[in-house]
Amino acid sequence: MKYGLIVVGGGAAGLMAGVVAARRGARVLILERGPRLGRKILVTGNGRCNLTNALADGVEHYRGGEPRFCYGALRRFTVADTLAFFDELGLPCVDGGRGHFFPRSDSAADVADTLDLAYRETGGEVATNARVIELIPGPPWIVKGAGGRSWAADSVILATGGSSAPRTGSDGGGFALAEGHRITPIAPAIVPLVLEGNFTHFLQGVRLQAGLRVPERGIEVGPAELMFAHYGVSGPLALQLSVEIGLDLERDYLRLELDLLPDIPHDEVSSVIRSRAEAHPKRELGNLLLGVLPRKVLPAVLRQGRGDPGRLCGEMTGEVRERLVGLLKSHPVVCTGTRGWDEAAATLGGVDTGEVEPRTLESRIHPGLYFAGEILDVCGECGGFNLQWAWSSGYVAGASASGE
Repeated sequence: MKYGLIVVGGGAAGLMAGVVAARRGARVLILERGPRLGRKILVTGNGRCNLTNALADGVEHYRGGEPRFCYGALRRFTVADTLAFFDELGLPCVDGGRGHFFPRSDSAADVADTLDLAYRETGGEVATNARVIELIPGPPWIVKGAGGRSWAADSVILATGGSSAPRTGSDGGGFALAEGHRITPIAPAIVPLVLEGNFTHFLQGVRLQAGLRVPERGIEVGPAELMFAHYGVSGPLALQLSVEIGLDLERDYLRLELDLLPDIPHDEVSSVIRSRAEAHPKRELGNLLLGVLPRKVLPAVLRQGRGDPGRLCGEMTGEVRERLVGLLKSHPVVCTGTRGWDEAAATLGGVDTGEVEPRTLESRIHPGLYFAGEILDVCGECGGFNLQWAWSSGYVAGASASGE
C-alpha cells in the first residue's frame, strides 16, 4: 500500500504536518516509535504546555548555523496563525504572563489529544510502536521499520525530534535517517547548568531574580528567575543561558558571573549597603540585606569571599564593603557542563539547514524528503519558541509535501 505522505515522528511538528497534509487531501501515515502520539508535548511547560510566545515570530530568538533560515517558515505560519489554529480546533489559548501562551485548560495533554483527534478526523492514519530504521530514496520512498515492516510513499517528512528528553522517543535516531545530510555538532539546550564548588549547595532551594554573564563570550542574559540546586542552577535564567553556551560546554568549562542584584545599578549598591549598615550597626552582616535578598544568599556570598556573616555591620570597613559589592554584582562561578539529554527540553545543532530549502523545508539532496521541528539545526529560546518552530515548520513541511 502506498501513501501520499509518510511522517516519521508523531510529536508536535509531525502532528502539525500530518493535519495540514491530510486537510489538503493527501493520504497520510504517521509512524510513531512510541505507544502514543504527542508524548513530548505532555511534558512541556511542566505539564501546562507553553505552546507559543508573543515574540516567537522574530528570528532573533532562534539559534543555529543560519538563524535567518527559519524566517520563511515563521512568516508563513505565525504566532497569530498558531493561536487561531488551536482556537479553531476548540482549544483556546491564554496569555499566562509576559507573552507566554498556554491552553486555557492549563493541560499539555489537551494539546496532544486535540491534535491527535484533529489528525484522525481528517482521515490520517497512525502506526504506533513503529520504529523506523531506514529510508530508501524514491520515488516511491521506501520506509523500513523494525521487525521487517515497510511502507511506501511519494514523499516523507522527518519529524523525529533531536536528542532531548529521550524517554519521550527523541533519542537522536532521526539523525541517522537523514543519511547523506550533514549533522552539525549537537548539545543539550534548555537544560539546567552544573556549577563547580559548593556555593550552590549552600543555596539549594533558593529562588531569586538574577542576571548571568559570560565575560569571554560577551553574553548577558536576564534578569529572570534563577533556582539553586545541589548541582548548580536551574530556572528560566539558567535554561536560557544553556541555549547560548551549550555547544561551548561540549568543549570546555566556562567562567560565568552572577548578578544577584540585577535591579540595582552597580554604582548604587555600595551606597545601599553603607546606608543599611549605618541604620543597623548592631545587626550581623549576614542579615544586612534581609528583605532585599533571600535570607541564605548573603551569608553564602560572604563565605565565598572569606567574610564572616556573624560580624557586626558597624564593624564593616570600606574595603569589605567594596569587595561585597563585587561579589553581589559579579559573583564568579565556573560552569562545568549541563544536566544532559535526559533533562534537556531542546537540541542545539542538527540537520544542516544549508542543505534544506527554507521556503518548503525540502531536502536539497533528496527531493521528496522534508524536515520539520527539532531535527533541524534550529533552536529557540526558552519560553514557547521551540514549539512555535514545531508548528511553523510542521505547517510548511506538511503543505509542501502535499503539493502546495
